[in-house]
Amino acid sequence: MSTRRWWVSDKEPLTVAKQCVLASVNRSTVYLPSIVLFPDAEELLLLELIDKEYTRHPF
Repeated sequence: MSTRRWWVSDKEPLTVAKQCVLASVNRSTVYLPSIVLFPDAEELLLLELIDKEYTRHPF
């Protein structure tokens, strides 16, 4: 994801649309939620359980 996305702010005097044009960023990417890079322990446990079950019964 582009780091230019973080250049756009709704606190600036320019509109978000104008900032996106100037930064060459699609407006829709500005409103995307931040991506979680590291899953928490509970999610890792659930993924492991799903993987084990699928390995036992791959159908």
